[in-house]
Amino acid sequence: MKLYIIATLCVALGAFNPASQPDNDPKADFKVFIREAVKSGLDENNVPESVVSRLIDNNKLWVAKCPICDNVKAGLKSRLNHERNQDTTNVVLSPGELANLSSPNDSVAKAALKDLVDVFVQRYYAELGMTEAEIAAMEEQLLGGRKQGMGLAGGDEDFYCASCDGACHKPDKE
Repeated sequence: MKLYIIATLCVALGAFNPASQPDNDPKADFKVFIREAVKSGLDENNVPESVVSRLIDNNKLWVAKCPICDNVKAGLKSRLNHERNQDTTNVVLSPGELANLSSPNDSVAKAALKDLVDVFVQRYYAELGMTEAEIAAMEEQLLGGRKQGMGLAGGDEDFYCASCDGACHKPDKE
């Protein structure tokens, strides 16, 4: 009887532990994946808070309620919410990349954000050690999120979303 109670208690505690929930697994949920990929990339590249703030505040870079945009933005915001790697003397990105991300020209900022998200996503696949099958499954989820976001943007085939195109590894529009 004691063993049954202990086993039941262990199962119950595990069920309420957010870390044990599959929803928090970046390999299983595209929203967690994209948010953590951006967070990891920002930390790895020591992107300055001023650049991150400018990206967050530029509403022309985002589709409201898009699951990819929302989670790229959440990854950006996480950079502002912790003290790690705040040394701006050790920034990995080039001055040109930082200038493009901070550009007042929305087209330049969009292209720079797309490239940044693309690089972060590709690196995060490797960082997690994802297999080809896991990457293919994640890409399918990301494409579903992109489709949902594009629907929110009016379904315009020519609409360009930096977060979605970067996450889905779409080629640049010519």
